Amino acid sequence: MARGCICCVKYMLFLFNLLFWGSFATLSPAFPSLSAANLVITLGTIVMVTGFLGCLGAIKENKCLLLSVRENARRDLKDGLVLYATENNAGLQNAWNTIQSEWRCCGVESHTDWHAALQEKVVPDRCCQDLHPGCGRNASSTFWTRVRLL
Repeated sequence: MARGCICCVKYMLFLFNLLFWGSFATLSPAFPSLSAANLVITLGTIVMVTGFLGCLGAIKENKCLLLSVRENARRDLKDGLVLYATENNAGLQNAWNTIQSEWRCCGVESHTDWHAALQEKVVPDRCCQDLHPGCGRNASSTFWTRVRLL
């Protein structure tokens, strides 16, 4: 199983490098018909392929494919935590608040994910089991731990 997993990762890295560097090499001033739109299309293709590999891993019950997709999703979600406190991200804040209040969870793996993302020992108030304004700043508050996103 481990040998097959390593082989799969090797070919995924090769395919990624081929797609990324191949599209990057074509984005030169010598070809004005090629633009940054092609890079966006290529990145969309990579996301689509990653999603397909996740589905394929689920159908074939291939642990390697499922874990690689899970790790990518975990990393992307943690990157989203970092953007939570930035300006002009009301949609992202609302999405995280809704998920955490409805699913009764906090962060991606635990409430400490927020500490790293916000660079201080606070969490959004929606992480609190006893919700009231400012409860995320109180270290004695009890935070949701029942469900983890990934």
